[in-house]
Amino acid sequence: MRRCLIPAMALMLTWFTAPAHAGTVPTLSGPVLGTTEEGTDVYRGIPYAAPPVGPLRWAPPEPATAWKGTFDATKSGAICPQVPFGDKPLTQPQSENCLFLNVWVPHHAPGTRLPVMVFIHGGAYLGGSSSDPLYDGARLAKKGVVVVSFNYRLGIFGFLAHPELTAASPRHVSGNYGILDQIAALHWVKDNITAFGGDPAQVTIFGESAGGNSVIVLMASPLAQGLFVRAIAESPDVGFPLPTLAEAEATGARLGPLSTLRHLPVAQLLSDNGRLSPGVAAFAPPTFPWPVIDNWLLPDQPDAHLASPVPLIIGNNSDEGNMFAAAWKTLSPDEYAKKRDALFGPLADRAGMLYPATDKQEIARQGTFIVADSLFNEGARHTVTEVIRAGQPAYRYLFTRTMGGRAPRHSDELRYVFGTLENPGYTHLPAATDADRKISAMMMDAWVRFAKTGSPNAPGSPDWPQASESGAPILSILENPSLLSGYRDSQLDLIETLYRNTSGTHSAQSSSP
Repeated sequence: MRRCLIPAMALMLTWFTAPAHAGTVPTLSGPVLGTTEEGTDVYRGIPYAAPPVGPLRWAPPEPATAWKGTFDATKSGAICPQVPFGDKPLTQPQSENCLFLNVWVPHHAPGTRLPVMVFIHGGAYLGGSSSDPLYDGARLAKKGVVVVSFNYRLGIFGFLAHPELTAASPRHVSGNYGILDQIAALHWVKDNITAFGGDPAQVTIFGESAGGNSVIVLMASPLAQGLFVRAIAESPDVGFPLPTLAEAEATGARLGPLSTLRHLPVAQLLSDNGRLSPGVAAFAPPTFPWPVIDNWLLPDQPDAHLASPVPLIIGNNSDEGNMFAAAWKTLSPDEYAKKRDALFGPLADRAGMLYPATDKQEIARQGTFIVADSLFNEGARHTVTEVIRAGQPAYRYLFTRTMGGRAPRHSDELRYVFGTLENPGYTHLPAATDADRKISAMMMDAWVRFAKTGSPNAPGSPDWPQASESGAPILSILENPSLLSGYRDSQLDLIETLYRNTSGTHSAQSSSP
């Protein structure tokens, strides 16, 4: 009798522990079947556009092809081709066929229409994916929103501008394929999210680093108008001008004729990423991989015109530049002064007063601030001004939670925003504490409230005033939040003077950090 019970008990255990299937949801391409995890229904790897392969390599995305039967949305799709970013290994399958998205839906009353939060991952437009466990949307979704994330083409596949591509285009443009993918994903949300319980009229886009830059680009693009009503930009690198189409074409032309490029294998094209990418440079406009001013998707610099000004949260981390300032940290005092003066040119005397350093420790600190102010802080402040001038509310923050005895660096806020504090990718940091969990809950609540109402404020939450042109109070995010006034305004005034000429747009000062 016992011997008969063992298989039965094992079968019951398997039944109780196996992932439960979520309900089948119809989309314009066909029904999808997901799983139920952590109190949310999750649908992974849904195609939102046709595979950008063959003749669709370096072409705007086409609609996804309809499938027969029910699509298995229980596992993530391939990530877009890329090389390892930093010291983080790549373990997921890669393919040019990578235009997939994920949806997290909280359990909710039938007929309810929930606000939607669409996340755009970062990675310098060279790496990253929506299936990174760091970006798991379950905890945000359980606060009463539908969460969507997606892949988009990266590097040479997403941002190659080339004279032959431009000549063949009906719009006489090239590049920006990765941004066109993002717009296609937002169209998918508009067309399909109602079936998942989401409200297509209440979409908030949010992203970090290159994803934050994408948020600002989408606000500036007439092609994205009407696809979202609110925006959150975390650490957007918007402190320099975007390249013109001619500048980007000249970079792409160095690779050779299009007839050759079309038939090169993925590995060869990935190696060309490194050949074209100049890295991040203070005050230097990048030409690859970056969105392009093409007079179609982007008629003008985002800092000069926002086609879709919407309520905005924007902010930075307090040690934002550390990741990008390695070249400054090895300089002698004389070398530091020469490099700083060359960057600031006619404003070198003021720069010497605002970024003084005579010893190694202070050189590293001030060099890091030069990079952070020029790539991140000034652009965030200027974007707030443009949003306010357009009559929309804006909220600025500075993430200041120390971790492991150091100030937060670029991307450190992400695990708090998603509530993924125990993510294994953060083994270099101390284990999360109750204070970390408190900060994470506060940030998730503020982000979700903003998606629901257009304001991060609520009774009992930290007071977060709207920014104003006369001086934006900044919410310092740590265990006990406080307000900052005039954060680095003197330095940012200096950089803004350097960036903007009499026509009101950026002036490119080409120099590498």
